Amino acid sequence: KPEYGWILYMKGTKDEPKCKHSKLAIKNLNDIGLKYNTFDILSNKTIREKMKEKCPTYPQLWYKYNYVCNGDKLKEENIKEYLSDELGKL
Repeated sequence: KPEYGWILYMKGTKDEPKCKHSKLAIKNLNDIGLKYNTFDILSNKTIREKMKEKCPTYPQLWYKYNYVCNGDKLKEENIKEYLSDELGKL
């Protein structure tokens, strides 16, 4: 069970990201102080393929089983404001 409501589905782990997009997502989420868990999608092909139905790319940020955004959005400077807005919609 995740410790926080936020979960980042990514390639690798917080400590060892396996791609530049996952590494950047972790940096940006840490920079805004977000508390989140991660899941290495490379460890489970079934989950990886199922999640592609919502978004074909990784990393993906989810909140309480709701898709929020992909790595492209996590690169933006206004990510903290965007996440606050998205929480209001859930």
